[in-house]
Amino acid sequence: MKVYEYINQLKGTNATLEQIKTWSYMNRVCPIDFREPENGLELENGIPEKFDYFIRLWCNKTANCQECYDRFFELEMPDGFTKKEVVNVN
Repeated sequence: MKVYEYINQLKGTNATLEQIKTWSYMNRVCPIDFREPENGLELENGIPEKFDYFIRLWCNKTANCQECYDRFFELEMPDGFTKKEVVNVN
Protein backbone atom coordinates (compact mmCIF):
# COMPACT_ATOMS: atom_id res chain seq x y z
CA MET A 1 0.00 0.00 0.00
CA LYS A 2 1.32 3.43 -0.90
CA VAL A 3 1.35 6.28 1.62
CA TYR A 4 -1.46 8.17 -0.12
CA GLU A 5 -3.62 5.02 0.01
CA TYR A 6 -2.85 4.63 3.71
CA ILE A 7 -3.86 8.27 4.32
CA ASN A 8 -7.14 7.60 2.52
CA GLN A 9 -7.68 4.56 4.73
CA LEU A 10 -6.99 6.57 7.90
CA LYS A 11 -9.31 9.40 6.87
CA GLY A 12 -12.00 7.26 5.27
CA THR A 13 -11.61 9.16 1.99
CA ASN A 14 -10.95 8.26 -1.62
CA ALA A 15 -8.66 11.11 -2.74
CA THR A 16 -6.34 10.63 -5.67
CA LEU A 17 -2.57 10.87 -5.34
CA GLU A 18 -2.65 14.26 -7.07
CA GLN A 19 -5.40 15.57 -4.78
CA ILE A 20 -3.43 14.62 -1.68
CA LYS A 21 -0.20 16.10 -3.05
CA THR A 22 -2.01 19.31 -4.03
CA TRP A 23 -3.70 19.61 -0.62
CA SER A 24 -0.40 19.15 1.17
CA TYR A 25 1.49 21.55 -1.09
CA MET A 26 -1.20 24.27 -1.25
CA ASN A 27 -1.65 24.22 2.53
CA ARG A 28 2.12 24.01 3.10
CA VAL A 29 1.60 20.93 5.21
CA CYS A 30 4.77 18.90 5.24
CA PRO A 31 4.31 15.24 6.23
CA ILE A 32 6.15 15.94 9.49
CA ASP A 33 3.25 18.30 10.37
CA PHE A 34 0.55 15.65 9.91
CA ARG A 35 0.55 14.99 13.66
CA GLU A 36 -0.18 18.65 14.49
CA PRO A 37 -3.89 19.12 15.28
CA GLU A 38 -4.18 22.58 13.69
CA ASN A 39 -2.78 21.67 10.28
CA GLY A 40 -2.44 17.93 10.12
CA LEU A 41 -4.58 15.04 9.05
CA GLU A 42 -7.12 15.91 11.77
CA LEU A 43 -7.66 12.35 12.91
CA GLU A 44 -9.82 11.92 15.99
CA ASN A 45 -7.24 9.76 17.77
CA GLY A 46 -4.16 11.28 16.13
CA ILE A 47 -1.98 9.44 13.67
CA PRO A 48 -0.88 5.90 14.50
CA GLU A 49 2.51 5.73 16.22
CA LYS A 50 3.98 3.55 13.49
CA PHE A 51 2.94 6.06 10.79
CA ASP A 52 4.40 8.94 12.82
CA TYR A 53 7.66 6.98 13.07
CA PHE A 54 7.61 6.31 9.32
CA ILE A 55 7.09 10.03 8.62
CA ARG A 56 9.89 11.13 10.94
CA LEU A 57 12.32 8.71 9.32
CA TRP A 58 11.42 9.99 5.85
CA CYS A 59 11.61 13.67 6.80
CA ASN A 60 15.05 13.13 8.31
CA LYS A 61 16.27 11.73 4.97
CA THR A 62 15.42 14.72 2.78
CA ALA A 63 15.70 18.44 3.47
CA ASN A 64 14.23 19.33 0.07
CA CYS A 65 10.51 19.99 0.55
CA GLN A 66 9.67 19.68 -3.15
CA GLU A 67 11.39 16.29 -3.30
CA CYS A 68 9.46 15.30 -0.20
CA TYR A 69 6.11 16.24 -1.77
CA ASP A 70 7.04 14.55 -5.04
CA ARG A 71 8.10 11.25 -3.50
CA PHE A 72 6.58 10.79 0.00
CA PHE A 73 3.02 9.95 -0.99
CA GLU A 74 4.19 7.29 -3.42
CA LEU A 75 6.42 5.46 -0.93
CA GLU A 76 5.43 1.84 -0.41
CA MET A 77 4.37 1.03 3.13
CA PRO A 78 4.80 -2.56 4.27
CA ASP A 79 1.56 -4.25 5.35
CA GLY A 80 1.32 -4.30 9.13
CA PHE A 81 4.78 -2.80 9.44
CA THR A 82 6.59 -2.47 12.75
CA LYS A 83 9.19 0.11 13.75
CA LYS A 84 11.95 -2.38 12.94
CA GLU A 85 10.65 -2.81 9.38
CA VAL A 86 10.46 0.95 8.81
CA VAL A 87 14.19 1.47 9.25
CA ASN A 88 14.79 0.99 5.52
CA VAL A 89 12.69 3.94 4.26
CA ASN A 90 14.26 5.05 0.96
